[in-house]
Amino acid sequence: MTKKRFSISLFSGIAGLDSGLHKAGFYPLFCAEIDTNARATLKRWLSEQGIKNVVADNVTQIDPHNLRRELGLSKGELDLLCGGPPCQSFSLIGKRGSLVDERGLLLFQMVRYAQAFMPKVVLLEQVKGLLSAPCLNNIKGGVLKNLVYSFQELGYTVSYEVLRAADFGVPQIRDRLFLVASKGGKFSFPQATHFPATVTELPGTFLISYSIFIKLFMMQ
Repeated sequence: MTKKRFSISLFSGIAGLDSGLHKAGFYPLFCAEIDTNARATLKRWLSEQGIKNVVADNVTQIDPHNLRRELGLSKGELDLLCGGPPCQSFSLIGKRGSLVDERGLLLFQMVRYAQAFMPKVVLLEQVKGLLSAPCLNNIKGGVLKNLVYSFQELGYTVSYEVLRAADFGVPQIRDRLFLVASKGGKFSFPQATHFPATVTELPGTFLISYSIFIKLFMMQ
């Protein structure tokens, strides 16, 4: 019998990340989402899956050490801490306030909870703009460097990579930075499983496009 793996989720949204992890065999013990509507969706998903879970709103108002004890976990016992902190501060679109924007500081809540639980693995999803987001000293990429250093100080090996959803069969052109901090050594990211179709694979599409081009050319 496969041993059940337990996770804790911060900035859970509508359970997008949790849903995938649940299919991969993880059982969420705790989720947190501050948006009322998203939290309602999250609770409904948990109920539909038959998951008895503690759901909170504001991660900054929780003492993670007390939470760990309430969940009956020892340090190092949790399998996975995951989360997708607000991305507006690091997005390449918009004002990009980085750490000057208080939402940017929420990124380091992942470190605070990791310090309390010392999980085997930490998984963090963020926009790729985090790669170049400046710290308070305006050094390009400073936020990510500080984040990596913070996890390394806790004894984690940190790996990160930008992955595109479409490369793994999701019908969406979405690039996201995934950071994995592991107690078990360097994490190897999966290779793409899906690729753009070639002209030879879509001959019908090519012929239609070609015929339209000829008609437009003849009209000139």
